[in-house]
Amino acid sequence: MNLWAIARNTILQAFRMRVLAFVGMFVLIGFPVIIASLKSSGNPRAELQVVLTYSLELINVVLSLLTVFLATWTLCTEIQDRQIFSLDTKPVFRWQILGGKFLGLVIVNLILLIGMAAPTYGLIRWQLSKLSEDERSEIEDKLLYGRRSVLPTPIDLNAEFEKEMRRRFEEGLIQGDTPLARVHEEVRNMVWQRSQTVQYGYTKAWEFRGLPDKEKIKEGRSVIVRFKIFTPNPTLKIQKTGSWRFKLQDGDLVGQTRMIATTGVTQEILLHRNAMQKKGGKFYVEYKNVDRSRTLIIFPISDGIEILYPTMPFELSFVNGCCLILIRVGFLAILGLACSTFLTFPMAITVTLVTWVLCMISNYMIEISGLMLMYNINEARIAEGPDWLDESLRMYIRVLFSAVPDFSTYNPVPFLTDGREVSYSMVGKAFFNLLLLRGGVVALLSGIIFQMRELAKLAR
Repeated sequence: MNLWAIARNTILQAFRMRVLAFVGMFVLIGFPVIIASLKSSGNPRAELQVVLTYSLELINVVLSLLTVFLATWTLCTEIQDRQIFSLDTKPVFRWQILGGKFLGLVIVNLILLIGMAAPTYGLIRWQLSKLSEDERSEIEDKLLYGRRSVLPTPIDLNAEFEKEMRRRFEEGLIQGDTPLARVHEEVRNMVWQRSQTVQYGYTKAWEFRGLPDKEKIKEGRSVIVRFKIFTPNPTLKIQKTGSWRFKLQDGDLVGQTRMIATTGVTQEILLHRNAMQKKGGKFYVEYKNVDRSRTLIIFPISDGIEILYPTMPFELSFVNGCCLILIRVGFLAILGLACSTFLTFPMAITVTLVTWVLCMISNYMIEISGLMLMYNINEARIAEGPDWLDESLRMYIRVLFSAVPDFSTYNPVPFLTDGREVSYSMVGKAFFNLLLLRGGVVALLSGIIFQMRELAKLAR
């Protein structure tokens, strides 16, 4: 009862601040702006991706800012205005105060999320209603259906790596003052990239495992082979011709096509569900470089090729994506309340906002920390300065940004706009990592601090 009473009071406080009016303005003003920003290029899929991206990112930002403000304001003002004294003298545990306010903030966010997500879904359906039957079917198959990605089976390149290292040592290409770890990283990247290069007239094959049998793929849904190619000059946008063949584990050919692909642009090949195995198994994709220019074709390491197969309707992925947004703002609510237990309102909201920004860029900064020579490079791109200082800087960045959760991992926008599923397991991992694990530690520490804090002294 104490928890619900405090939660209800928090909800009433939020609504007295005209939060619903703010969200109403967002819906009435934001969505027309989104529609007006659509510069039609005759590509309905691109327009829907713009709608999804702008709408969901706006929802994410608005809810995050509101949560940071409400979480820090609701407790700080009660302490500053001494309203907390009326609760502190009653049989209410202080953890119940924090828990009730967190529950109230979650309910407020849930109401606001539904109020903003429903118009977003309606806007998507309205965009679809303007398309022809064929265009709508194509969009629903390629974009508005959750798909799971399967990457090629990793190949063993250790022998090639050892061979290249021996060659460099024998030819004296490795300087004595060059860190060996740096040489290993450079050689591994070179060997891997070499394995993804296809010369004219040659064929490159990939093996895929873990694909479902065709009976598990819904009728009318296709399997997508998504790839990207480059030439030795990655800045050029040119068209290259390639021949594709698709085989089952027993060697049966289930499809082939010859297509012209633009370099640096993600391309897709649709396969009918009947192209899959009856009982799973291995699946092989072959690419032959048949372009008349005889240029090398390079598949990038990160997103060179993958197979996407359908798993869940868009509506389920959309709901799961909204759950991810709610979990993220739930962590911000815990963090804001935690800061409010020992800081004033200006400091509490500043610390929470800074932490939110760190969570947003955490993955990017950790990737940067993996790069060599982060600071000691002169204008000629030649390293200067001690390597231990460079390593210390990278270690500092890794430790700092590993301490905060990585929000980009649980951002549903890239998945929904790319036709990928937002799975139940992703929602479960976000709930465990953000709310139970990291949020639980923050909540425990804040509970201890709030319990030890002396809010008032008895006057005699």
